[in-house]
Amino acid sequence: MTAPWLPVIVVDMLGSVLTLTIALWCAWLSRQWSEKNPDDIFRHYIFLLTLAVVLFAISRSFGHLVKQILMLSDQAQVWKQIAPFSGAINTATFIVIFAFGLYFQRIQKVHLEIEKYQDHLEDFVEERTFELAAVNKSLQNEIVERLKTEEELEESRATLENVFNNSNPLCITNLDNDIIDANDAYYALFGKAAAGGRPIKCYDSRPGSLCFTDECPLKKILQGRELVICEEVRKEINERERIFIVTARPFRNADGELAGIVENFQEITKRKQAEDELAYEKERLAVTLNSIGDGVITTNIMGRIVLINKVAQNLTGWSQAEAAGKPLEEIFHIIHEKSRQRHQNPVEKVLATSRKVELSNHTILVTRDGEERFIDDSGAPIFDHKSEIIGVVLVFRDITKERRLEEELQKARMIESTGVLAGGIAHDFNNILTVISGNISLAKIMSTDQKIFDRLSGAEKACIRAKSLTQQLITFAKGGAPIKKTASITDCLKESVNFVLHGSNVKCEFSLSNNLKCSEIDEGQISQVINNLIINADQSMPNGGTIT
Repeated sequence: MTAPWLPVIVVDMLGSVLTLTIALWCAWLSRQWSEKNPDDIFRHYIFLLTLAVVLFAISRSFGHLVKQILMLSDQAQVWKQIAPFSGAINTATFIVIFAFGLYFQRIQKVHLEIEKYQDHLEDFVEERTFELAAVNKSLQNEIVERLKTEEELEESRATLENVFNNSNPLCITNLDNDIIDANDAYYALFGKAAAGGRPIKCYDSRPGSLCFTDECPLKKILQGRELVICEEVRKEINERERIFIVTARPFRNADGELAGIVENFQEITKRKQAEDELAYEKERLAVTLNSIGDGVITTNIMGRIVLINKVAQNLTGWSQAEAAGKPLEEIFHIIHEKSRQRHQNPVEKVLATSRKVELSNHTILVTRDGEERFIDDSGAPIFDHKSEIIGVVLVFRDITKERRLEEELQKARMIESTGVLAGGIAHDFNNILTVISGNISLAKIMSTDQKIFDRLSGAEKACIRAKSLTQQLITFAKGGAPIKKTASITDCLKESVNFVLHGSNVKCEFSLSNNLKCSEIDEGQISQVINNLIINADQSMPNGGTIT
């Protein structure tokens, strides 16, 4: 091998140097590119391939450069000795690069499959991530709802526990009479549960009169009852009788099946004592009212009757049971004696004035049977402890007898006044009759005619009878007893009849026994009685007739 001429060698050497420089610069750029993305495996493969090409270029350029230097320095023999090695190195480098290219192609294919799988895996991961996010969100919502439900359940349990423990004594009994739960109030009342966690029977915890009978609340619930109320259940607790109202209801499980009963114990001992005391007070009040001689009626502010005592029942004709709750006007019917108009409701008058009122005079109570009674009454408001009116009480009494006595007294006073008047008139009339009688006596003395004498005698007798009448008036006026003396009733009868029928067209026929005895009588009063009878008979026969 001969060395070419010098220009060619120089150009060849410069080209080798330039190729070597460019190869090193490419290797440096490939390294920087690989360092920018250390996670990209494909970049590492490119970097290795670049290094392989650069090595081949370096190997070729360096060998060619050594060859030219040896040729220029006339050491061709040296080159001949190392040329085989240079070719072997070049050949080996080429084989390596070719093998690496094949390997790189396969690696690139694998890498593309990996990238495809990686892309698919990323999509799958993204899809699964989205699904997991949705599931996670759903789980979070479910957890929130569950926490909220648990919180509400806890609050409900706390509320139920507070209600259960702060209410009346409660216990839950199963169908075998075992107490499965009870609150503190129950155990405080009837004692603690059995020791050892064993259930205690209800009839052992609180034995009572209803145990083992058909009135047992559990038996009634088993018969289909939804509510059982046992009133006034009495139990001896700590040597003291206590009274309860027991309310029993069905206790059902989660499936709605009957599992037992729930019993509520409401103590009414104090209320019962108050009711007994109130009943005693009512009875005492009723006895007191019935012992009063006056009629008493109490009403509420609506005017309806609450209480009516015995006297008022007798006066009105209505019983307590019939009158209770009825309006006062229906039971207490009062009218005015003279106008016969109904009086104003006394309850309205009391409520309008808020003070005691008196009924007007001449008030008549019309009873249920229509009988009328004179009454005197008054009404007054009933105040409670707050000084508020809660009703009205009416007190009245029957004054019918007093009114009649008063009328009789008025009549007596009128008669007394009439008697005084009659007495005065009788005295004056007696004085006149005395003058007339004296003049008739003088006329009789002076008379010579028998007929005139008889007339004067008759007139004198009439004056004597008139004096007797005036004596009766005087006796009546004085209120004294009749002036009695022994006299013949026959003579009194004939004189009275003849005196009255004198000058009348009515005649009298006497049918008198001959053996009539004399009687102790007031001739004036007897003559007045006979006179009145004969006058009535004479006036009844204006056309004449006969009196026997």
